Amino acid sequence: MLQQIGDRINLVASLEGIGPLRVLCADFTELIFDRQRQKAHLMPLVDHAGKYAVGWAVATAKTSALALAAWKRARANLQHLGIELATAIVHHDQDPVYTSHEWLRHVRLLDHVRVSYALNGARDNTEM
Repeated sequence: MLQQIGDRINLVASLEGIGPLRVLCADFTELIFDRQRQKAHLMPLVDHAGKYAVGWAVATAKTSALALAAWKRARANLQHLGIELATAIVHHDQDPVYTSHEWLRHVRLLDHVRVSYALNGARDNTEM
């Protein structure tokens, strides 16, 4: 469904001079440890301009709960810094976690943050 909207789903592509804490890039990273016998998933929200990890969380599975835990931390940090959530954009790929009702309800509807999607996966989210 997002593909039907076309390049308008990527709000970041046309921006110039992105200021600090205006665009947060998000993605999951798989962490392998214990001699490759175990793995965890890291989900950071990284400031596009300053590369500051505004929020992050780690869990054993890549889920909406993990993403929302990272968002909760990012939201608290942004509010502590006096950043209006409505001025921010969260940019990520089209992973099912980021297109889920749960993610969009919290980030877009409850917190009024604009959501931007990379059209071509990691190639459009190179900041991560």
